[in-house]
Amino acid sequence: MKLDELLNEYRAALPAECPAGFAELERRRRLPRWPLWLAATLAAAALWLFWLRPAPVPVAPVTPALNGFVALTEYSTLPAPDTVHLVRVNISGQRLLMLGVLNAGSPIPDRLLADVLVGNDGMPRAIRVLEQ
Repeated sequence: MKLDELLNEYRAALPAECPAGFAELERRRRLPRWPLWLAATLAAAALWLFWLRPAPVPVAPVTPALNGFVALTEYSTLPAPDTVHLVRVNISGQRLLMLGVLNAGSPIPDRLLADVLVGNDGMPRAIRVLEQ
């Protein structure tokens, strides 16, 4: 109660018109803020699209080899293995596309059966797709 009385007394003591500076502050306070949020969101989206977006995965060139096997270019710098093991795997079509075994223009199946030549160091050397 006493606080209300003091506030009313203070209000009565204030001048009828506010100074020009206070009127400008009051006008700024009433401006909508959604344009600022929209601009910040668009700027963040542009930043992500042009600078922070992950780079596309390059497709390896196809290197033909013996008996339908395609040499994997990522492992071409490794020394020749002493022994090679043949491993049959069920591999995704997208992975084969990234390895350069499948052509990008043809339809890509979900899963394919393939033979992989693995060196004694456990690294794959070549791959052959069995079904398409």
